[in-house]
Amino acid sequence: MTRYIYTNAASRELPDLLQCLLSAELIRPSRRLFLASPWVSDITVIRNRCNEFLLLEPKWARKDITYSDVIAHLIDRGTEFFLETRKLDYNERFVEAIRQKTAKPFEVRYNPVLHRKGLLGDSYFVSGSMNFTFNGITTLEECIQYTADPSEVSENRIVWSRWWGKGELV
Repeated sequence: MTRYIYTNAASRELPDLLQCLLSAELIRPSRRLFLASPWVSDITVIRNRCNEFLLLEPKWARKDITYSDVIAHLIDRGTEFFLETRKLDYNERFVEAIRQKTAKPFEVRYNPVLHRKGLLGDSYFVSGSMNFTFNGITTLEECIQYTADPSEVSENRIVWSRWWGKGELV
């Protein structure tokens, strides 16, 4: 299954997709999770104001769950997390937010010419024009591709694992 999403300020498709994917990650974490984004921020990714996601993590009662909350929780549960971004103060705030929420290590690579954007888990791949920022996900006009096609996901996992010098998990 592949889906194209065209967003604008009135669209909720991308925030809703990320909320679904990251909720699913919390239920069944990927072994490796890759995120590439030249700009990345600690945005709200799961709206839990009415406790509809309380079972995912009881400590998150009645609060917006941020990207760093989810990533740190996944790292604590054993997910290997790989972040590629540019070395900017803006992005460092996101990296620091994760580090404050977990004592476990994760890998960060700074790439001054990075333009690629994507989130790659065990069973899905989201890629496209948007940065993982508030504007990229909720405001700007973007074109995103979401796929759960096993062959496409597997192909990208092999490529992204090689970029990181990791063998693909079987």
